[in-house]
Amino acid sequence: MYRVTSTEAASASEAERAQVRDLVAGLSADEARARIDAWLKPHGAPELVVHSILRAEHARLAAPEASIDPHLCTLLLLLPPRLLGAAVLTEPSMGWRRDFLLRVSDRLPPRVALHVLAEATAALRSPFPPAVRALLDRMVARAAGNASALAELRETLAVHVNALCAEDVHSVTRGFEQLYDHRIGRRASGRASPEPDRLIQLAIETGVPGRTTWLAWSEMVEAGRTREVLDLLKVAPAENPATVALGSRFATVRGIGQLLEEEPVDFAALDVLIARMGGNAASALVEALAESRSRATRNALFERLSKLGVAVAPFAEQRLRDSRWFVVRNMLALLRACAVPGSAAHGERFLTHDDARVRREAVLLLASDALSRDRAIAAGLKDHDRHVVQAALHEARSSLPDIAVPVLTKRLAAGDFPNELRVRALHLLGRKSSVLALEALLRHAQAGRTLLGKPRLAPPSPEVRAAVAGLARTWRHDRRAQAVLAVAARSRDSDIAKAAAGAVEEN
Repeated sequence: MYRVTSTEAASASEAERAQVRDLVAGLSADEARARIDAWLKPHGAPELVVHSILRAEHARLAAPEASIDPHLCTLLLLLPPRLLGAAVLTEPSMGWRRDFLLRVSDRLPPRVALHVLAEATAALRSPFPPAVRALLDRMVARAAGNASALAELRETLAVHVNALCAEDVHSVTRGFEQLYDHRIGRRASGRASPEPDRLIQLAIETGVPGRTTWLAWSEMVEAGRTREVLDLLKVAPAENPATVALGSRFATVRGIGQLLEEEPVDFAALDVLIARMGGNAASALVEALAESRSRATRNALFERLSKLGVAVAPFAEQRLRDSRWFVVRNMLALLRACAVPGSAAHGERFLTHDDARVRREAVLLLASDALSRDRAIAAGLKDHDRHVVQAALHEARSSLPDIAVPVLTKRLAAGDFPNELRVRALHLLGRKSSVLALEALLRHAQAGRTLLGKPRLAPPSPEVRAAVAGLARTWRHDRRAQAVLAVAARSRDSDIAKAAAGAVEEN
């Protein structure tokens, strides 16, 4: 029988179980199906994601004292048709398949066990005949509350599994099995035997993994030679069946976590695992993003996470409860980069955060949603940190919201507005037809009146030029604006004169 190694048992991480729990806990069957579909949709190969979960649960089922996870049972019953069978078929080792299906038959509730076995047999092109399936359904119904009937059902399923998985050696590897069969002491036999890395390389070269491949893999992992296997995978063709199968062995939350513990991180090896796991890798990557002390590592992780999309959301949102400002800032930025629907609402409570860098990301996240954009810009313009105000002005570059006009005019009049941002603010006000915007432009364009009561132009400056350009753009027909524009048109400063004529482009 296939042996579950210590490495595989460790891969049954709490993070993967929590992900399954989040998918189905407290939901109706229809709601859970919808959430499962949304979870699997971003993945190009959803069967690999499910396969990773099956491998983790297989390690748990190998421990007799381990409890059965009811959420996993619900997930198995609600997975899309044929996906469960495809996930079992993804595992190239017939030994693993047999051991997994035997443990399912022996440990899981009868209805779930029969469902898994039916999906697997259909994927292996040996579906139950209708009469057999009807008999098994009756046995499942009879097994409820009947210990002897339950034992009979489990024995019947086990017999079918053993018959289904009788052939466990691939023809390409025939002749090597005695070298890596745990029942034969190959080391004590004195016979020459190829090194495990050579057998793995042989599987990659032929594109056909077999039982000897997995035994060689287990030997290398248990000997602490995981890095060597990953080095072989990095240079192997990505679509090679052996590469895909071997990569799936490492494609677990724990496998990614082990890679990320190294400095510098081997991102080429990490990309191999992410390609196999897709969004299932998000939990480990978010954890590393929060804890890494290397800016280069964080930047590289952020880039990879931003490509995973909605799968990142639950893990990033959970990290928003972190007390460290830089973790919160990174999570807000990550939610924005992933364009997670509905995530903008998380920025609301951080608009008043003590750290301006967090407030800036909160404004940017809120502004990324059309429903909260106006409110985000207005909140950002109220902030007294230059970087937050600058972010709000940048988001308003195409259109300053009406609710932000009184905020911006008040800030400009108060005198504490950052000097380097005044020109940009005046350009934005110059596009608004609000009377408040007109008052602000007039206030910046003129410096009192002459003895004859005519407006006196303020000393030439970029701010005056921006104010005059705004008056020329929007208020050319206003009496007070016309008076200022007439004076500006005669200015000795050619830029201001051009602005009055509306011939100067805004920066």
